[in-house]
Formats: sequence, structure tokens, C-alpha cells
Amino acid sequence: MFNKINIYFEKKPYGVKATLSFVFVIITALFDYYSGFELSFSIFYIFPISFAAWFINRKLGVGLSVFSAIIWYSVDYYSGHVYSNAAIPYWNGFVRLGFFVVITILISEIKIRLHKETELARVDNLTQLLNARFFKDSVQTQMEVAARHNHKIVFGYIDLDNFKMVNDSMGHSEGDKVLRSVGDVLNSSVRVSDLAGRLGGDEFVVFLPETDLSGAEQVFSKVQSRLQETVEKQKWPVGFSIGVVVFSNIPDSADDALQLADNLMYRVKKAGKNNILYEELTV
Repeated sequence: MFNKINIYFEKKPYGVKATLSFVFVIITALFDYYSGFELSFSIFYIFPISFAAWFINRKLGVGLSVFSAIIWYSVDYYSGHVYSNAAIPYWNGFVRLGFFVVITILISEIKIRLHKETELARVDNLTQLLNARFFKDSVQTQMEVAARHNHKIVFGYIDLDNFKMVNDSMGHSEGDKVLRSVGDVLNSSVRVSDLAGRLGGDEFVVFLPETDLSGAEQVFSKVQSRLQETVEKQKWPVGFSIGVVVFSNIPDSADDALQLADNLMYRVKKAGKNNILYEELTV
């Protein structure tokens, strides 16, 4: 339920969410005013402030905190609440403002940390590509869409040749540099709609939605060229065996598609490595 609400409001424009926040404060103030000063509505101001801090940003949350504190003070003043000392309502106003600001900071900090944790759960730390689990989940969704609309899709399986030699002769830190460089090349070579991931070790995969054989050849020839330029520039003794499969009929699962692309990649390995093979499957 929370996820649905979160997704719903995240998609709303900034202006709509900001307006809602201020409207919520005004509605709360009206209830506060007409209920009289004996009933406290302070806690209800937290909801629009939290809404602004979570769905918009900390800056607006603080601004709404100030607005809410002023509104509360005005309501309290015009409701006829009498204090033993004229300074008390000012003190109470500042206390409530401090409380609202603390709530804003806490809510926005939780949102920021949650976003970071979500990103860590999706991305491979070393290469900044999608990790295997999130890649498969994302691809599965796009495969279902492609199946409904009869669109072709492409899986490209990339395995580094002689990568163990780098680790053994040059050290694991140098091996990490190789993997990071591959990640950089893939991230910069694919389109916004494409997905690139690291399956583990020195194995990578690229998914191209709505792409035929000609489109796949254009993308992967560019990827292969850039990968070769990178390793030659750094003098790394590494090659790339790449198997690219174009699917006209969509497989049942991402694992099935990956297995077929993996099999094609191993045919490259057996034929001498450091090459690329394409195959279009229509059945």
C-alpha cells in the first residue's frame, strides 16, 4: 500500500505537491481555529510537513515548517487564548518551529539514505553497472512488454578473455581497473533505453529492447571497438568474447535468454576467442 502511494505522489509535478502541502496546512489550521484553543492540533501539522520533506525536498519542508509555525501562532492568537505572560506564545511558536524543522530534517534524511540503499541494492559497486539480480528483474519486465507488442529484443553476453592472467601477473587491483573500465565503456556506449549489467566475475551482459539484427550489429560493433581501444591503450592482455542473440519470439524468462546468449559466447571462445558472433532466433 505504501509503495503504491509513494509511486503515485512521486510522479506528481513539483507544483502539485507543493500546493497540496500548503493546502493541508491551511485545512489543519481551520480545524485548529474552530475547535478552540483548548484542543491542540499541533501534531496534525506534522503530516503536510512530512509530506513536503519526503515527496519534494528538505528546503520546502523547512519553509513549510516556518509557515506552519506562523499559522499556528496566528490561530492561537485569534482564538482568544490568554497567557499569563505575553512572551509565552512567542516561546511556544519557536518551540513548535524547532520541532517541525527537526521532523523535516529527519524525514528528508531517511529519504536520502533509503535512496542510497536502494541504489546500492541495484548497482554493482565496482563497475557501476546493474547487478545480476536487478538486471534480471528489470529485463523480465521489458521482455513481457516486448512479448505483448511483438517487438524484437537483443541479449549480448560479454566475457573477458585471459582476465585471470591480469590478476595473476599484475595483481587484483589492476584486475579491478580492467573491470571498472569495461563498466565505463558499457555505460557510455548503450542508449538510455538499454540495460547493461555485470553478472559476476568477468561476465557482462547488455540488453537492447526493440532492436533488430542490424541495430544490434551497430551497437555491439561500437562496444567491441571501444573495449579493444581501452585495453590496448592500457596494455592489458585482455580480449572479449561476445555472443549476441536477437529474439523475435521472446523466451519465457531472462535466465533462458541469458543461457542462449551464453552458449553463443562459448562458441566464440572455442573458435579462438576475442571475437563476436550474432544469431537471430525466430522460433
